[in-house]
Amino acid sequence: MINIHYKHVQILDKYLFTLVLALILMLFYKPVYAQNNDGETIKVNATLVNVPVIVTDKNDHFISNLTINDFTIYADQKKQIPAVFETSNEPLQVIIMLDISESMNKYFKEIRNSAIDFVKVLRPKDQAMIVTFDCTVHVVSDFSSKTEKLISDINTMSTIPSSPSTCIYDCLSEVVEKYFKEDKTRKAIILLTDGDDNFSGRSFSGLRYTLSNSSIVVYGISYVLAGDIASADVINQIVDFTGGKTFNGENNTKKVFSEITKELQNQYQLGFYPDEAEKSEAALHDIKVEVSRPNVKVRARHSYLTK
Repeated sequence: MINIHYKHVQILDKYLFTLVLALILMLFYKPVYAQNNDGETIKVNATLVNVPVIVTDKNDHFISNLTINDFTIYADQKKQIPAVFETSNEPLQVIIMLDISESMNKYFKEIRNSAIDFVKVLRPKDQAMIVTFDCTVHVVSDFSSKTEKLISDINTMSTIPSSPSTCIYDCLSEVVEKYFKEDKTRKAIILLTDGDDNFSGRSFSGLRYTLSNSSIVVYGISYVLAGDIASADVINQIVDFTGGKTFNGENNTKKVFSEITKELQNQYQLGFYPDEAEKSEAALHDIKVEVSRPNVKVRARHSYLTK
């Protein structure tokens, strides 16, 4: 008679279980697929490319009654199958980023008042977060839909910089990666700055990759001094990559915030999964969005980055 100790049976059972599980996975694993609104099959185990879109008529009035069938997306001139379509009915998450470097000091009173005006017009289901930054992100108010709390936090926020330097790329990357919640909301950042990034460890290329894998639209309110082309480029490159818009901070910021609010509340969110060959190659890919309506203007991000 063969005597087998109970401990040996346990070890054998574990080995057999692991072996059987591995064989099952090898035999039955398949990529995950889903269907879009037209019943077409799409693969969903790739990185989603998000494309926020604004559509207006020739008089700049928002067109808000479009369906997924009105949109066509091209990546590198190849037609893509839309995998995501969301309308302006989805709630908003907005982070207001306020540059508190010394060069911005003279604008703080106006900026504070404008930020208050902005949170007043948010819908009950929308949420705003307020942060200030120099080379560190300072959370003034976490995401909230409570207008009174947001206004109180804005009124009492510190505008004293903690660093003599400004790190726009670093701080914007931190906000994108750390603070937005992973849920079904449309996301935006309103960046108020003079564009003087003088100490970031991260390059624009690194920030661009972070933004490429998000659905975030960045709106810039620019306080760049006349003739400072380098600082203007910092803001414009960030904004253009996400399909946002840059405004002059010297203008009426209350009006600017009102325009941004209207845009966000009339935004479409599209998304597609790139081909395997595209996502495996580090490259910048062109995006074009068309709408099957006459005399419309379409604004969306122009590209996405694979790495």
